[in-house]
Amino acid sequence: MWFKKRRNHKYYSMLDKVLNGNMDIDFTEFRMLYTETPDYNPYDNEKFAQMTNAYQCKDYTKAIEIANRILKDNYPNIQAHRIGELAHYRINDMIKYSYHGKLAHKLLESINKSGDGRTTESAFKVISTAEEYAYMECWPMKVKKQHLIQANNKYFDKLEVFFSELAGVNDLYFDISVPYRWLNERIKD
Repeated sequence: MWFKKRRNHKYYSMLDKVLNGNMDIDFTEFRMLYTETPDYNPYDNEKFAQMTNAYQCKDYTKAIEIANRILKDNYPNIQAHRIGELAHYRINDMIKYSYHGKLAHKLLESINKSGDGRTTESAFKVISTAEEYAYMECWPMKVKKQHLIQANNKYFDKLEVFFSELAGVNDLYFDISVPYRWLNERIKD
């Protein structure tokens, strides 16, 4: 395997299964367990711009290389799997295209099952703002405003989103407590 186990942690045994093609795991648990590992850093988005740029410049091999570097430390990264999926399609590697596509779908489905996003009580639970944006990319919406709010000892991104003329502007809530607390712990240190 191209990753190194750092600790005896359930996340790594689940990761082994996924790397061996077993998609029969609880992806919500997988995402949440990842936040307990030393690799977790919800604000490490440095390589994302490079990966996206390589893909947009049609340098698919480089996009895949950067996606793999991201996935080395952040396997639940939806955006890296999506770029991996699209870039593998472009180079006609249908096996890896399918693999990354299934993973991205399972990870997005995990977010979707966490709530309906209509209130703070039913907010979509994310482990990074990158997950929030990956989720929103799946829907035809435009963000009009974004607010950080606190309720019931949790932190939320409240987004005012425009879906269509018919639907108008609606509020969408994402529970960002996990990354928010991670950041606050680093600031206190």
